[in-house]
Amino acid sequence: MTRDSSTLLCGGHPVRRYFEENENRMHHVVSSLRTARIQKNTSLKAGYLLCLVMLLSACGPSPEDEVFLKGKQLYLSVCATCHLPDGRGMVSHLVGSQWVLGNEDILIRIVLQGKRGRADMDMPAHPNLDDESIAAILTYLRKEWGNEAPPIDATTVARVRAETASRNEQWTQQELLSLKKKLSGKQGDDP
Repeated sequence: MTRDSSTLLCGGHPVRRYFEENENRMHHVVSSLRTARIQKNTSLKAGYLLCLVMLLSACGPSPEDEVFLKGKQLYLSVCATCHLPDGRGMVSHLVGSQWVLGNEDILIRIVLQGKRGRADMDMPAHPNLDDESIAAILTYLRKEWGNEAPPIDATTVARVRAETASRNEQWTQQELLSLKKKLSGKQGDDP
Protein backbone atom coordinates (compact mmCIF):
# COMPACT_ATOMS: atom_id res chain seq x y z
CA MET A 1 0.00 0.00 0.00
CA THR A 2 1.32 3.45 -0.88
CA ARG A 3 1.59 5.81 2.03
CA ASP A 4 2.03 9.49 1.85
CA SER A 5 2.08 12.07 4.56
CA SER A 6 -1.21 13.61 3.45
CA THR A 7 -3.04 10.44 4.58
CA LEU A 8 -3.93 10.02 8.23
CA LEU A 9 -2.91 6.57 9.30
CA CYS A 10 -4.73 4.30 11.69
CA GLY A 11 -2.94 1.21 12.92
CA GLY A 12 -1.26 0.79 9.56
CA HIS A 13 -4.39 1.52 7.50
CA PRO A 14 -5.71 4.81 6.21
CA VAL A 15 -8.41 6.14 8.54
CA ARG A 16 -10.99 6.15 5.76
CA ARG A 17 -10.42 2.43 5.13
CA TYR A 18 -10.55 1.66 8.87
CA PHE A 19 -13.91 3.36 9.24
CA GLU A 20 -15.25 1.83 6.04
CA GLU A 21 -14.31 -1.63 7.33
CA ASN A 22 -15.89 -0.89 10.71
CA GLU A 23 -18.79 1.17 9.40
CA ASN A 24 -21.53 -1.00 10.93
CA ARG A 25 -19.95 -0.88 14.38
CA MET A 26 -19.33 2.86 14.20
CA HIS A 27 -22.78 3.56 12.77
CA HIS A 28 -24.42 1.55 15.54
CA VAL A 29 -22.49 3.37 18.25
CA VAL A 30 -23.15 6.84 16.81
CA SER A 31 -26.81 6.22 16.02
CA SER A 32 -27.36 4.70 19.45
CA LEU A 33 -25.90 7.82 21.04
CA ARG A 34 -28.39 9.92 19.09
CA THR A 35 -31.53 8.05 20.08
CA ALA A 36 -33.74 9.63 22.68
CA ARG A 37 -33.83 6.40 24.71
CA ILE A 38 -30.08 6.42 25.21
CA GLN A 39 -29.86 10.17 25.65
CA LYS A 40 -32.12 9.79 28.70
CA ASN A 41 -30.20 6.78 30.06
CA THR A 42 -26.90 8.27 31.25
CA SER A 43 -25.16 4.98 32.09
CA LEU A 44 -26.04 3.47 28.70
CA LYS A 45 -24.91 6.64 26.96
CA ALA A 46 -21.63 6.53 28.90
CA GLY A 47 -21.13 2.91 27.81
CA TYR A 48 -21.60 3.80 24.16
CA LEU A 49 -19.27 6.79 24.50
CA LEU A 50 -16.66 4.52 26.06
CA CYS A 51 -17.09 2.10 23.15
CA LEU A 52 -16.62 4.97 20.68
CA VAL A 53 -13.49 6.15 22.50
CA MET A 54 -12.09 2.61 22.45
CA LEU A 55 -12.70 2.29 18.70
CA LEU A 56 -11.05 5.63 18.04
CA SER A 57 -8.11 4.92 20.36
CA ALA A 58 -7.33 1.82 18.31
CA CYS A 59 -6.31 4.30 15.63
CA GLY A 60 -2.79 4.84 16.91
CA PRO A 61 0.11 4.83 14.50
CA SER A 62 1.73 1.48 13.76
CA PRO A 63 5.49 1.10 14.29
CA GLU A 64 5.98 1.43 10.52
CA ASP A 65 3.92 4.64 10.55
CA GLU A 66 6.11 6.03 13.34
CA VAL A 67 9.26 5.31 11.31
CA PHE A 68 7.66 6.97 8.27
CA LEU A 69 6.73 10.09 10.28
CA LYS A 70 10.19 10.29 11.89
CA GLY A 71 11.68 9.95 8.41
CA LYS A 72 9.55 12.81 7.15
CA GLN A 73 10.69 15.10 9.96
CA LEU A 74 14.34 14.20 9.39
CA TYR A 75 14.01 14.56 5.62
CA LEU A 76 12.55 18.03 6.00
CA SER A 77 15.37 19.12 8.33
CA VAL A 78 18.33 17.35 6.64
CA CYS A 79 17.46 16.80 2.97
CA ALA A 80 14.74 19.21 1.84
CA THR A 81 17.11 22.16 1.42
CA CYS A 82 18.45 20.55 -1.75
CA HIS A 83 15.78 17.98 -2.63
CA LEU A 84 12.85 20.28 -1.68
CA PRO A 85 9.85 19.11 0.35
CA ASP A 86 8.31 17.47 -2.74
CA GLY A 87 11.45 15.47 -3.66
CA ARG A 88 11.83 17.26 -7.00
CA GLY A 89 14.64 19.66 -6.10
CA MET A 90 17.53 18.17 -8.06
CA VAL A 91 18.05 17.31 -11.71
CA SER A 92 17.49 13.65 -10.80
CA HIS A 93 14.34 13.67 -8.68
CA LEU A 94 13.71 11.37 -5.73
CA VAL A 95 10.24 10.72 -7.11
CA GLY A 96 10.39 7.49 -9.08
CA SER A 97 14.20 7.39 -8.79
CA GLN A 98 15.88 4.08 -9.67
CA TRP A 99 18.16 4.60 -6.65
CA VAL A 100 15.30 5.26 -4.21
CA LEU A 101 13.17 2.38 -5.47
CA GLY A 102 16.01 -0.03 -6.19
CA ASN A 103 18.36 -2.08 -4.07
CA GLU A 104 18.44 -0.77 -0.50
CA ASP A 105 22.19 -1.47 -0.11
CA ILE A 106 22.96 0.98 -2.94
CA LEU A 107 20.65 3.66 -1.57
CA ILE A 108 22.25 3.36 1.87
CA ARG A 109 25.73 3.67 0.31
CA ILE A 110 24.67 6.89 -1.44
CA VAL A 111 23.60 8.40 1.88
CA LEU A 112 26.66 7.18 3.81
CA GLN A 113 29.38 8.11 1.27
CA GLY A 114 27.59 10.48 -1.12
CA LYS A 115 27.36 10.40 -4.91
CA ARG A 116 29.19 12.38 -7.56
CA GLY A 117 26.76 14.06 -9.87
CA ARG A 118 26.81 16.43 -12.79
CA ALA A 119 29.11 19.43 -12.33
CA ASP A 120 28.30 20.92 -8.91
CA MET A 121 25.36 18.59 -8.22
CA ASP A 122 27.09 16.13 -5.86
CA MET A 123 25.12 14.35 -3.14
CA PRO A 124 27.08 14.94 0.06
CA ALA A 125 27.91 12.09 2.41
CA HIS A 126 25.97 11.84 5.69
CA PRO A 127 28.07 9.44 7.80
CA ASN A 128 27.18 11.27 11.01
CA LEU A 129 23.50 10.30 10.82
CA ASP A 130 22.80 7.27 13.02
CA ASP A 131 21.48 4.02 11.56
CA GLU A 132 17.90 4.57 12.77
CA SER A 133 17.77 8.07 11.29
CA ILE A 134 19.05 6.90 7.91
CA ALA A 135 16.58 4.00 7.92
CA ALA A 136 13.72 6.38 8.75
CA ILE A 137 14.65 8.90 6.04
CA LEU A 138 15.05 6.21 3.40
CA THR A 139 11.80 4.49 4.41
CA TYR A 140 10.07 7.86 4.03
CA LEU A 141 11.59 8.35 0.55
CA ARG A 142 10.51 4.87 -0.52
CA LYS A 143 6.88 5.45 0.58
CA GLU A 144 6.29 9.15 -0.20
CA TRP A 145 5.20 10.89 -3.44
CA GLY A 146 3.76 7.71 -4.95
CA ASN A 147 6.99 5.74 -4.48
CA GLU A 148 6.34 2.13 -3.54
CA ALA A 149 9.28 0.19 -2.14
CA PRO A 150 9.81 -1.81 1.06
CA PRO A 151 10.96 0.00 4.19
CA ILE A 152 14.61 -0.06 5.26
CA ASP A 153 15.56 -1.08 8.79
CA ALA A 154 18.43 0.13 10.97
CA THR A 155 20.04 -3.34 10.99
CA THR A 156 20.50 -3.16 7.22
CA VAL A 157 21.99 0.34 7.50
CA ALA A 158 24.43 -0.92 10.18
CA ARG A 159 25.48 -3.84 7.97
CA VAL A 160 26.12 -1.60 4.94
CA ARG A 161 27.93 0.95 7.13
CA ALA A 162 30.27 -1.82 8.35
CA GLU A 163 30.81 -3.13 4.79
CA THR A 164 31.75 0.33 3.50
CA ALA A 165 33.57 1.70 6.58
CA SER A 166 36.89 2.00 4.76
CA ARG A 167 35.44 4.01 1.85
CA ASN A 168 36.12 7.74 2.09
CA GLU A 169 35.05 8.99 -1.32
CA GLN A 170 31.74 9.54 -3.07
CA TRP A 171 30.29 6.88 -5.34
CA THR A 172 30.26 7.50 -9.08
CA GLN A 173 27.33 6.70 -11.33
CA GLN A 174 29.41 3.97 -13.03
CA GLU A 175 30.36 2.35 -9.71
CA LEU A 176 26.74 2.31 -8.59
CA LEU A 177 25.55 0.81 -11.88
CA SER A 178 28.22 -1.93 -11.62
CA LEU A 179 27.21 -2.60 -8.02
CA LYS A 180 23.54 -2.70 -9.04
CA LYS A 181 24.33 -5.31 -11.69
CA LYS A 182 26.40 -7.35 -9.22
CA LEU A 183 23.75 -7.22 -6.48
CA SER A 184 20.84 -7.95 -8.83
CA GLY A 185 22.62 -11.08 -10.05
CA LYS A 186 23.17 -12.17 -6.46
CA GLN A 187 19.72 -11.27 -5.07
CA GLY A 188 17.49 -11.16 -8.14
CA ASP A 189 15.85 -7.87 -7.14
CA ASP A 190 16.81 -5.50 -9.93
CA PRO A 191 14.13 -2.76 -10.16
